[in-house]
Amino acid sequence: MGPNGAGKSTWLKLLTHKLTPVSGTVTHHPKFKLAYFGQHSTAELDLETTPIVFMQESFPKWNIGQLRQHLGKTGIVGNVADTRIRGLSYSQRSCVIFAKLTLESPHLLILDEPTNFLDLESVDSLIAACNKYQGALLLVSHNRDFLKKCARQYLSIVPGHFALYDDLKTAEKATYTFIQEMEEGGKISGKSAIMENPGGGSIHSSQKVGAAAPVAAATKSAASSATAKPADAKPTPASVAPSAPSDAPTFDVNEKVQAKYSADGKWYNAIVKEIVKGSPSKFKVNYTDYGNTEVVDFSSVRKWNPPPQKA
Repeated sequence: MGPNGAGKSTWLKLLTHKLTPVSGTVTHHPKFKLAYFGQHSTAELDLETTPIVFMQESFPKWNIGQLRQHLGKTGIVGNVADTRIRGLSYSQRSCVIFAKLTLESPHLLILDEPTNFLDLESVDSLIAACNKYQGALLLVSHNRDFLKKCARQYLSIVPGHFALYDDLKTAEKATYTFIQEMEEGGKISGKSAIMENPGGGSIHSSQKVGAAAPVAAATKSAASSATAKPADAKPTPASVAPSAPSDAPTFDVNEKVQAKYSADGKWYNAIVKEIVKGSPSKFKVNYTDYGNTEVVDFSSVRKWNPPPQKA
């Protein structure tokens, strides 16, 4: 899951070699077998041929009896195997594709929206088949019931960060925290979504906050700026504040503000977490893009002005 433009489809196309990376490489084991079933996979079928001829052309070393037997496992039996594909239903055409994908058992089977044209009984059958499959599965679906019954981990993709979670709820929370910040025009960061969800065992063990998590490579400019910002700097105690002038702005708990970070003196998006009583009062703020929290005086907090919405 992830916002539009985050790279979900691009990632799938890189895995399946439909795209060539501009930089870096995608490396597969020499004996690795990949099978991909997508919403448009049936478009590769020649409508004037038959399922059995299609299989013979795809696997010339297999005998016709083996191919008919395998087609039968997907529901293409009897005369249907000798019927022109033009005369088959969409579901039957999908079965022909499944027969091709599964004849020589793939190590990784990618199913991209496989439930779109299935009735409830067929979805149940697919769930049972997925749970029996001994290879690796990568599932893409809007069917939450299908995902909950089949998936063991959930991948959140936001610009600059891939994160695995052990449950759907936590993955959604991390993803939509990022989307909400983006829609509100704030300064957004894939890291902030992760920092909002340190949730114990809910994030996959390889990617707990603070661990050496495998993160998608960011651009050089993003990487260099991150090292100088609150995520990597050690907060220093806030200086003693002078008395607040009578016209000093006031803020409420959970109000969005901009706060000056003591380590570098720069302003960042933040949320007021607590009003620390005193003379004058100070504010405990959380820097939303980076997860750091510190106490600052009134002169280090100002109103948050979202950028104007584009027409």
